[in-house]
Amino acid sequence: PAPETCGYEGPVMLVWAQDDQDSPFDEAGGWAEALALRARGEAIAVLRDPSVGGHDLGRMLRKDEACAADILSFVAASLLLIELRRLDGSQLQKDRLLRLFEELPLHLTQQFARRRLTGENLEGKHADDLAI
Repeated sequence: PAPETCGYEGPVMLVWAQDDQDSPFDEAGGWAEALALRARGEAIAVLRDPSVGGHDLGRMLRKDEACAADILSFVAASLLLIELRRLDGSQLQKDRLLRLFEELPLHLTQQFARRRLTGENLEGKHADDLAI
């Protein structure tokens, strides 16, 4: 069963296969709700529910390419958020940022570029506000 509260405020991706026999998929909704309620809605929580994979993440990734791509994008976006919060202007950081941008889905890259070109201030924006 899901906890009533979750104190972790960082981005979370909950991946739960619908055929999981160890932790029934019926419990995923409670976890998704607990994660969505943390930090007064300011924290990012994403749920992916591949149809097969059981309780084995490796199997889920092998059986569901879309889920694997979503996980890659989520990790890249999470690392990008960390890098953008601690900009230092170094070449090493620029290289890391470019590599992370390469892993983002095209629509997110275009969205970021559009806001960058128009000069829109992204400071204090919630991720949901940035959705196209």
